[in-house]
Amino acid sequence: MLIRKFDEDKDTPSLRDCLIELQEFERRVDPRMPAGEEIADAYMSDMFLQCAMSKGTIFVADMDGRVVGFATLLSQCSSGELDDGDIEFALLSDIVVREECRGQGVGHQLLESAEEQARKDGARWLRVSVLARNKLARELYEKAGFSELYIDFEKALTKGTNEMRDRAAVSDDYLDSKYIDAAIQQAKEGLASGGIPIGSVLAIDGEIVARGHNRRVQKGSSVLHAEMDCLENAGRLAAADYGRAVLYSTLSPCDMCSGAILLYKIPIVVVGENRTFQGPEEYLQQRGVELHVLDNAECFDLMQDFIAHNGELWNEDVGE
Repeated sequence: MLIRKFDEDKDTPSLRDCLIELQEFERRVDPRMPAGEEIADAYMSDMFLQCAMSKGTIFVADMDGRVVGFATLLSQCSSGELDDGDIEFALLSDIVVREECRGQGVGHQLLESAEEQARKDGARWLRVSVLARNKLARELYEKAGFSELYIDFEKALTKGTNEMRDRAAVSDDYLDSKYIDAAIQQAKEGLASGGIPIGSVLAIDGEIVARGHNRRVQKGSSVLHAEMDCLENAGRLAAADYGRAVLYSTLSPCDMCSGAILLYKIPIVVVGENRTFQGPEEYLQQRGVELHVLDNAECFDLMQDFIAHNGELWNEDVGE
């Protein structure tokens, strides 16, 4: 992977795509934000203007000729506040990594390049802002030596304002590997009992409250996919419980399981892998579900080994 400076002639379309993806990700955290397509062009124009006014540099992460992320550095900024002495600093106004490339060190390399440029430009301080619930970004900055400076708080003053923000109650550690590991264990239990190795767990407030695995074979069932088994094992829950839940599955949910996710308004779904099979992920996202695909090697290997020896059974499971 190459970190290089932005080339307006060839990188603009890719930069726009990255901005749209970032905006859609942040909309899942705060649905009041406008759609990415609506603001991308205006946002880019403003970003280029800020770069011209504040000695800006845009770095892109180039992976085999494809832009998979970028960072915008504004080296000459000031707070404009008398009470803090009108401090001058460099600002990392944007840092974006395409979802399929997260966890591969792309953000860290972009951050390093921006920091090096800020030093060259004579900046003494480097600042960055982040959504409070963007745990991955917070961890990136903390590991790079950043510390909290200002914290904004918000309170709804109108009844119903937070109805679309239930995910704010979801535990911060929902991408911790312990959850998908628990789903993988369920997949292995399903395989050991003669079934298809797909597992699922449901967590509420950071605690696993139900587990399940594909039991169509074991139960002679037409509907007991891993996610359905898990939700069944969770029993009757209140809408408020589902609103604080995260559903984990070792494989991308099918149409049936995705329907249950939408019915109960589960705000976040974490998928082990979707190379073996991909359900209606885009539709889930369009309906406001925050979806994370981990591309977990163990999940993939479990399915590939099973299909190699049980092709007919797998085809039956996905209705083929």
